[in-house]
Amino acid sequence: MFLFRFLLFFLQFELVDLGLDLRLEFIGGTLELVERFPDLARDLRQLLGAEDQEGQHEDESGVAKTHVPIIAEQLAGSNATVLQSRWRTHAGHSPSCQTAQNKQQASKVGPNSAVEKGMNKLHIDTRVLSMTLVALLGLSLAVRPALAATYYPIIVPGSNMTSARGINVRSQVVGYYTGPSGGFQGFLLNHGKYWTVNYPGAPNTLLSGINKHEAIVGYYDDGIFIHGFTLVHGKFAAFDYPGASNTYASGIDDTGRIVGFYQVGGFTGGHGYELVDGNFTAIDVPGASATYASGINAAGDICGSFLDASGQLHGFLLHNGTFQTIDYPNSVGTNANGLNNSNQVVGGYVPSNLHNQGFLLSGTNLTSLSYPGSTITIASGINNRGTIVGTWSGTAGNQWGFVLIQAR
Repeated sequence: MFLFRFLLFFLQFELVDLGLDLRLEFIGGTLELVERFPDLARDLRQLLGAEDQEGQHEDESGVAKTHVPIIAEQLAGSNATVLQSRWRTHAGHSPSCQTAQNKQQASKVGPNSAVEKGMNKLHIDTRVLSMTLVALLGLSLAVRPALAATYYPIIVPGSNMTSARGINVRSQVVGYYTGPSGGFQGFLLNHGKYWTVNYPGAPNTLLSGINKHEAIVGYYDDGIFIHGFTLVHGKFAAFDYPGASNTYASGIDDTGRIVGFYQVGGFTGGHGYELVDGNFTAIDVPGASATYASGINAAGDICGSFLDASGQLHGFLLHNGTFQTIDYPNSVGTNANGLNNSNQVVGGYVPSNLHNQGFLLSGTNLTSLSYPGSTITIASGINNRGTIVGTWSGTAGNQWGFVLIQAR
């Protein structure tokens, strides 16, 4: 029953992210990809691990494994390019997904003292940000043609569903998946290798953000309520907004500042927050019935979503102390889920046909994002190279992650 309630809230909050069936330009074949778009190929190699300087990994038995990324040529028609990651080991094993549930070592996380020190003691800054709500830069948003880019699927081996939520400048991806036994489990995709990352003892774990130091944020449930957590230097640290029944951690910047939202007394509504060095600051859009903070960049700009008094969903960007609304033209709802240091924002919107689609906002230009062959697309995160991650669903109802690499 709890899992159903947990999933129901997740669907209510996240599947509001998506758009028109504008296809992205496809690149026909690996050779052409490398010759025409060397930056795109570099990002792809990094994502898949071809540029892993270590070259080899060892499992618990000490068997060295060489990761061999295989990029299949694009399928005919409108199908997406398929990526297959295979493992070749000296002992002939073929592991697909490593675990860090009880060892608390999902990855070798780098230094992030701001997060680690901040988790020692949490305080609450009760000041609510009371900024002015204005139209985005006072300008109307213009919808632009589809990007010259390519989608690639992200599927945790053996999973029933996979959702990609965050990506850092090193092209490390975090998200969550479900397996045959049920329940949500977090994952880290690092140089082509999937790691399972679960908060110890939790029935459900969802990862939502990762910074360049490999500090990870997410949230888990204890069987009743939701709690935020960080994974820094291989150590988990849980936190809760004071007085909240549920605390969700949604994003983290490279200095360790965290944003998310909390709920009081149940699973409805919500208030945004920023967590810096253990101190919480509440974030509420003036006049909103609910506010959800989702992403933060190096400048301290924060994106998210809010419900107005009538219950309609809008995206927002909090920039230089001012809330700026983000509404995809002619949509019935808009979410803003992630942003980078160039203030490019990704999210989703609900068009009139109710088949949610993703979007990229760059300046005042909007581009609709739709995974080829999908009925629903969610854009969740974007790194400083402009690489986007998210989730898509087709007519069969399966939900899978994706990475979108823009041609440069």
